[in-house]
Amino acid sequence: MINVQLWNEEDKKIGNQIMEFINDNIRGVIEVLIDIMQDDPYFEIAFLFTRDRYEREPDKCRNSIYELYELINSRVVRNYINPNYEFLLFNILRWWIEAHDEDEELICFPLSDELRNSINISNSCEDQTKAYVINTIEDFNEYVGIIFEDLDFLPDEVNRMTLLYIENPLLAKMVYHYDNLEDFFDLMECDIREIYLQHFKAYHPINEAQGIVEEILEALKQFQKRVVDFQQYDEVQVTATFHDTIIRPLNLKFNMQIAREFTMGRSAKKLGETDLYIYRMYEGQLEDFCVIENKYIEKFVDQYYQLMGYLNPNFKFGITLSINRNKPYRNASDYIMEKLTILKDKSEDFAPVYISRTEIDNQEVFVSKHIMPENGELMTVYHLIFNLYDEERYKAAKRARRTN
Repeated sequence: MINVQLWNEEDKKIGNQIMEFINDNIRGVIEVLIDIMQDDPYFEIAFLFTRDRYEREPDKCRNSIYELYELINSRVVRNYINPNYEFLLFNILRWWIEAHDEDEELICFPLSDELRNSINISNSCEDQTKAYVINTIEDFNEYVGIIFEDLDFLPDEVNRMTLLYIENPLLAKMVYHYDNLEDFFDLMECDIREIYLQHFKAYHPINEAQGIVEEILEALKQFQKRVVDFQQYDEVQVTATFHDTIIRPLNLKFNMQIAREFTMGRSAKKLGETDLYIYRMYEGQLEDFCVIENKYIEKFVDQYYQLMGYLNPNFKFGITLSINRNKPYRNASDYIMEKLTILKDKSEDFAPVYISRTEIDNQEVFVSKHIMPENGELMTVYHLIFNLYDEERYKAAKRARRTN
C-alpha cells in the first residue's frame, strides 16, 4: 500500500487505519477499472499513459494496471513508488472523478463508525485537526493532494526537470533530489529523452559491456525468485523470457536492440542462428555488440564453441548463459572453471588465453579472453550461470509442511 501520513505519528494505530482506509478506496477504484477492462476487451486505456509509451508497449501498459493493483493491495507500505505508477494512479483517480456527477458516489468504502469514533475520541490532536482529517478522507477529490508529495511525474514537470538536469545537473539535484532521471524515461517527451540520453552518456561514460552484463545479472536475480516456474522452462523458453525482460532496459540505457534466432556466423554445415543478438543502429549503420548463447550447463563446451562460430571481430564481446538444474551452485561454478581451464590447456583456435573468476554487481562471473584468428586481437567472453538448483530449499519446504 501507499504510505499516507495524515495523523499524529505518536498514535500509529489510528494513523495506520486511516492509511488503510485511503488505500482500500483506491483499490476499489482500480478493481472497477479492471472489471471494465475484463468485461470489455475494447475499452480504451491509452488515456492513462503517455502516448509514446502506450504505442511502444501496449501490453506492458495494460499489465501495469494489474501491477499497480497488487501494489495497493499489498500489506507492505511503500514509501516510494515508481513515477510510472504515480502517473498511472493520478490518471485513474482523475478518470474516476470525471466519471461521476455526484461526489458522494466517489468513495467505494464509506468511513466506518468505529474508525470515525476512534478519530473523534483520540487525545493525540485537537478537534479542528480531527474534523479536517475526517473531511479529507471522506472527500475523494482531496486524494490527489494527500497521496502525492509532489507532481514531478506529470509530463510538463518531467520535461522541465529533464531540461534543468541537462543544463545544470547540480541545481537539478538540489531542486528535485534525484541523482538521475532513469525512472522518468517513459514520461519524457521523445525529443527531450533523446537529448537527455546523449547528455548522460557524454558526462557519465560507462563500460557498455559491463552495463549489459549487469542488466542480465539483474534479470537473473529476479528470475531466481521464481525458481519453481523456471525449472519447467526449456532452453528456448528461457531465451524468450530473457529477451522480453532485457529488451526495454537495453534500449533505454544503451540505445540497443536485441533479436532472437538471428541468422549469422556458421554452424557445422550452414549459417547459424544466435540465441540472442545485441546490436545498435547508429546513423543508419548497424553496429554489432554482443552474442549470447544459452544452453544447459552440461553442454558448456559445445556452447563455447558455438559462440565462437558467431563471434567475429565486429563484436565487442560475447556471453554464455549456462542453465544449471542438477548441481549445487558451488559445484556448477567449479564445473565452468574446470571446463575453461581444459579449453585453455588445449591451445587450439579460440582457446582462452586468460581466465578469471570475478564479481559484477555482487554476483559471480567468469571472464575469458581468446585471440581472434582474423586480426590477432583479444575478444572477451562473460560466462554466467542461471542457477535453478534449489534441492536444499525444496527439502526444507517439505519438512516444514510435514511439521505443520
